[in-house]
Amino acid sequence: DFLSNTTISWTEIRILGLDTFSNILLPTIIGKHTLMSSMKWNVIHLEIDLTIQIEASSDEATSSQQTEYITIKTGVQDLELSFAAFAAIDLDYLGSIMIGSLLRFDQIIPCFMGALRSLHFTSLYFNVGNIIEPTVEGFISTSVDSALNDAAEVVFSMYESSIIGSIPGGFETTVRDAVNAFFSDCLVDYVECPEPDTKGLKYVDFRDALMNEADAKSAGAVGSLTYGDIIPQLRDFIMDQFFANDPATGEPQINSKLIEPITSYISGTPGTLAFDDTLLNMTFNINIEAIDLEVTVRMSEVLMENLNSMGQPLEIMKPRSTEPNMIDNKVTFGANSKPLKASTRLFLAVKGNGMDMMNDMEIGLELDAVPFFAAFLAKVEASRILNFPLRDMANPHCWIATLPAPQLDSEGLRVSSSEATVALTDLDIAIERVKISSKCFECTSPGMFDLSSTVSTDEASISA
Repeated sequence: DFLSNTTISWTEIRILGLDTFSNILLPTIIGKHTLMSSMKWNVIHLEIDLTIQIEASSDEATSSQQTEYITIKTGVQDLELSFAAFAAIDLDYLGSIMIGSLLRFDQIIPCFMGALRSLHFTSLYFNVGNIIEPTVEGFISTSVDSALNDAAEVVFSMYESSIIGSIPGGFETTVRDAVNAFFSDCLVDYVECPEPDTKGLKYVDFRDALMNEADAKSAGAVGSLTYGDIIPQLRDFIMDQFFANDPATGEPQINSKLIEPITSYISGTPGTLAFDDTLLNMTFNINIEAIDLEVTVRMSEVLMENLNSMGQPLEIMKPRSTEPNMIDNKVTFGANSKPLKASTRLFLAVKGNGMDMMNDMEIGLELDAVPFFAAFLAKVEASRILNFPLRDMANPHCWIATLPAPQLDSEGLRVSSSEATVALTDLDIAIERVKISSKCFECTSPGMFDLSSTVSTDEASISA
């Protein structure tokens, strides 16, 4: 018959509005093995693309086929989700998982599932304040579009309140049971966590470890994702979302997407950090032969401005194409006509040997266009880093052990003929202009007020 040869399949599902959080409670421990969490969204939109293939007849001689591409749109408002989950985790197994097993997206879930001995929801609450009326778009015939939307409107108006009312109970029973059954099946049928393959690897080639396949190959590496696909994709995402210039401002997006939100949250002003408390307060003695001094140093009221002045060049953790174990870093501060500023209140007192000096002053520093370049050499043993167990993540000695020690002499220094395994090979800083300022609040040292007046003038600034 007409419908017997009709095929309906979805081609894409889009969930929009996941960033409309109005409230979120991070997982909280409410029992020895039980976590609770909740979250609320203002609105979530759902779009489903369907492909409908309609064959009018099963008779091969007379059959004709028509394909429709339609989109169903709906959504929910004031969505609330809360749950409590019981999770029994084998900590010994979890600690034995190796870093190299977690560097591929398709291996993360199997590896962590292996550490779960039990997982099920003890509570699952889901509620919506309102359902957005479904619409259908895309039929070749506008009359079919109109008829389906009219029918959907009638059915929706009749059953909307019943659907909304039944959602909490349905999730607490039917949906929760189905999800728990799914988790139970996954724990029975999970795939073993594969061990890292270190055959033929000596030192980590940063081009393969940090770059995608095409870029790594063009840089002279193998280009086969030897160290997984997670790190290259994460690096590409960071480069695109933070280090690339914003077309609207011409500045790196890290200024508006990362630095400004963080500094605004801390200090209330984008690009500014202010610490009013005393950050350093120390008194010490200097005793050298006839010298006997008591020195007091106190630093407070630290202010940093224009931290959102990063500019190009801006590259972090960029593998050097000619060296498999070299990493280049380029950062520019004080760009875009926004000099980097820092100031602090400094108290310095010195007593002894007939001296009684006390200076309470504010010192300021202003830097224009400061490009900073640093290159690092690191020969990390591939087998050690890939076979690094999670249980040792917080142990700095284990991380250091991934770098083979060079041959040392009797004084503990590297033998000149021994190959370096870690080093800062290049460090360059170029400053376009430096301005130092000072202001005395109470100074007893001769000439301090004159010095403050001199260094605070425009003529005292240093230009490269």
